[in-house]
Amino acid sequence: MSDLHPTHFSKPSLTFAGLRAYIPYSEVSTIGGLWESFWGTLEKIEGKQGSTCFGLSLISDKPQEGFDYLVAVLVDPSVAQPADVSVFAMPAQNYACFEHKGALNEVPALCQAIFNDWAPKSEKGINFDTGCTLIEHYREDFDPGKPGGLEIWTPTGAV
Repeated sequence: MSDLHPTHFSKPSLTFAGLRAYIPYSEVSTIGGLWESFWGTLEKIEGKQGSTCFGLSLISDKPQEGFDYLVAVLVDPSVAQPADVSVFAMPAQNYACFEHKGALNEVPALCQAIFNDWAPKSEKGINFDTGCTLIEHYREDFDPGKPGGLEIWTPTGAV
């Protein structure tokens, strides 16, 4: 299991653009298919900033049954996106950052540990007011066939 002793940092407002879908908790395994579909959408996204990718867990209109998941890249917020590209703006925020050193298939267990173990005991907890509970940051060194290269960020409060 990854370290549940996060580092903390602040980020200015961030704008993400990509492919969004509702994911029932019982169908979390379908997220891989959303990533596959994203690669066809990536070339449509305008104003990309950097090349790292993100997976955002967003609060849905049925939070007891599932969540919205956005596979995305950072974009310039002033650039319009095609109609089939979803955009999510995250306000300036403080974050807790959990480095994931394990395999990709272990990410759901880390997310559960953040929600069930870390957040209830943390002084700051998760800032649900942002509409986003977790951000998977796939760093430049990420390789889906090897452990590591991934961080989980959770918003802890406005800057």
